[in-house]
Amino acid sequence: MEYYFCKVELPVMASKKKKQHTPPPAVKTTSASPTPSKDWLAWAYGHPVEASSALLHKIYWGLMGVGILVLLGLSQISGINADEKFQDDYADKLVKYYATGGEDTSALYEGNQSSQRYNKFYGGFFEVFSGFVNKALGNSPGVAYHKVRHLLNALFGVLILVIVAAWARRLAGVRAGILAILLLLASPRLLGHSVMNPKDIPFAAGYIMALYFLYKAMLAMPRPRWQDALGFVLGAALATATRAGGVLVFFYAGMFLGLDFLVRYGLSGIGKEFKTFLRYAAYWLGATLAGFGLALVFWPYALQAPIAHTKEALDLFSNYTVRIIILFGGENMYSDGIPRLYPLIWLGISVALSVVTGLAIKIITGLATDRSLGRLPVFLLWFTALFPLVYIMAKESALYDGWRQLLFIYPPMLVLAAVGYHSLGNWLQQRLPGKGAWVMWGTVLLLSADALLFTVRNPAFPYVYFNPIAGGVKELLANMNSTTGGLVATKLYNGWNKKVSSTKVWTA
Repeated sequence: MEYYFCKVELPVMASKKKKQHTPPPAVKTTSASPTPSKDWLAWAYGHPVEASSALLHKIYWGLMGVGILVLLGLSQISGINADEKFQDDYADKLVKYYATGGEDTSALYEGNQSSQRYNKFYGGFFEVFSGFVNKALGNSPGVAYHKVRHLLNALFGVLILVIVAAWARRLAGVRAGILAILLLLASPRLLGHSVMNPKDIPFAAGYIMALYFLYKAMLAMPRPRWQDALGFVLGAALATATRAGGVLVFFYAGMFLGLDFLVRYGLSGIGKEFKTFLRYAAYWLGATLAGFGLALVFWPYALQAPIAHTKEALDLFSNYTVRIIILFGGENMYSDGIPRLYPLIWLGISVALSVVTGLAIKIITGLATDRSLGRLPVFLLWFTALFPLVYIMAKESALYDGWRQLLFIYPPMLVLAAVGYHSLGNWLQQRLPGKGAWVMWGTVLLLSADALLFTVRNPAFPYVYFNPIAGGVKELLANMNSTTGGLVATKLYNGWNKKVSSTKVWTA
């Protein structure tokens, strides 16, 4: 396996650097495949230089271990959320469906209570997984039952952690991987949902997994490794077997494989290198059919009519009819009547300042750093993070209590923020030799401290975090009412400058 990394500027370290210059998989050619333009490949995929430090590798794996322990630990102290009674019911019906070989079809019909009416439109992978594990352990809905569910839920949070760190490390080196882990640990809302949200977290894990292995496959086209093809299929299947919106990754794959082909062979390559073009098309079609087919195994309703019922689910969730009253900007409003900027504002007030700043740095540094990282991989991250957000804002889609339905766009943002800080460290090191990297580390830790401390102080419900832009953690804790079951009474701002009475309750 070949890995490539961009040059890493390190603080003063005792260990020796070992540099090994290797070409990226993207420029490898064989006698059986045409030779793409090296200039275009360099423009698209950068100029990789591998650099390693024994100390940084130890920090990387040590911090990874801490992150895994944090997620598994949080899962055992998180409470039961309001939706879990509906999920318990769906899990029970799905277990009966598979245990009877499809004879018990109760999972295919709608219940009468609230969102229970829509359970069949969701993929059932997590419910099947957790349902059979609990059945094997002899658990029925209760404390032990939900501790098992939350532990299994946390495993998908671990998957997000591992892939985010691996992607940042592959793009820009070990230091970027460490930064990605730090930023994820400084994400209280992601951590909180990772241990008790069986829809949005498995979906986010499948989404980032599929994208990561798509990126790795693009590096080696037109002959990607079978391991990367399998990784994409499993990630896409996980996303689609959780929410119908997972089919989006198949369209992403077609789009970016097409861009990769054009970068390598140009538009004329469709005719000149038609066999290679067919190889690309076959790879995309095969991965799409395999991923979608695997998802159907865990989604009984779609299994009955794969195309029609998947489209029905997509149409339903594009215009979700469940209306609840939410508080936003000091006003009670229905969830299908929220302002267009609702998700953007929520992200701005509930994401750690270190992540917000890292994304801003990445925007400012822009193409100057993308030359070394590669334009196409960075574009893939930006597009898959921003396209769903812009689409939802343009359609003014209904959202409930913040941005939990948009958690899947957050992992790509973490990778971009980590790469942004990595670039800042390089820039500072050039101007402050021996000190610049330490300034970067200090900045990250300082801006992350507020979020990290919030999780330490509130490990049972870190998902209610608001950053200092929204008044600060101290303000939130001063107004917290522990009897509200996850609701936080706090002062926030309407239109960013109009104070709202502290008697208002913001759902978290």
